[in-house]
Order: sequence, then C-alpha cells, then structure tokens
Amino acid sequence: MGTKLTNSPVSFKTADAGVTLVELLVVVAVLAVLGAGSSVLAYRSSGRDAAQSDLAWFRESFDRARLLAIQGRSARGLNVTPSGLQQLSFRNEDWEKGASVRPWQGRVVLAARSPLRNDTPDIVFLANGQTTGFSIQFSNGASLSQRCETDGWADLQCSGG
Repeated sequence: MGTKLTNSPVSFKTADAGVTLVELLVVVAVLAVLGAGSSVLAYRSSGRDAAQSDLAWFRESFDRARLLAIQGRSARGLNVTPSGLQQLSFRNEDWEKGASVRPWQGRVVLAARSPLRNDTPDIVFLANGQTTGFSIQFSNGASLSQRCETDGWADLQCSGG
C-alpha cells in the first residue's frame, strides 16, 4: 500500500560525513591569501593615480583632524614627511604621535609656515577651526600634479591637472 517507515537511524560513512577541520583551515587560508593580495593590489594603484590617491588620503586626514580638534576642543596636528603622513594629538602640554606613518604613493612636497617650536607638527588644527596656512603638492613623478592650499581660515582648496 505504501512505503514502510522504519525507525533505523541513517548511517553515513565517515568519508561522506562532510569536511574535516584540516580542509576547512586550508580553505580559510586560501581565502585569506586572496583577500590580502587583492587589498595590496588595490592599495598600490598605478603611477598615474598616485597623485589623486595621495590627495584623497590627505584631504580625508585633513578633514578628520580638523573635525576632531573642533569637537574635542583640543589641538591636533599632521606631520608631512617625504616618507608619509602622521597624525598627532596635543595632550598634557606635549604632542603625542599617532601609531604609524601612512606612506605616500607618489611625491609630496609641503610648503608651510615654520612652526613656533621644533616639536610642533607641520600642520596644526586648533579648536576654533583655524589651521596652519600651507600649500602641498602631490605628483606621480611625471607631468601630473595636484595642489592643495589654505590660508588657515578658509577651507582646503585643491586643483590640478
């Protein structure tokens, strides 16, 4: 009349039971290597885009430091070196450096007013929104260059071509 139901448990062979822990670890390791490789490729853009990439990173860091100075009511700073960009904060009457320097992809040159003291950052952000007046140029080593500047009160103005 119909199919006869039984109460016997379904048995699987151990080879057909699924994936082993070793197989799972191998898959995770392969995905991690692929993810790291793709992020390195995305980070290292071509020389043609180096100036735009550096400019975008600088604008983001500039805006973030200015906002943190205003909201936190304490001075912030940026150091611009040929090797990279570093964020600083003013605590306990001294400048504290951030964790690491983010390297530039192209060539970056900063022209800023000389600081009052040697330990003052290249660009200082005050709680009232004022910054150090400066001009900064981003290039890829060829003819393409971008320039940003501010007098310290106005917003950051960028141009290039």
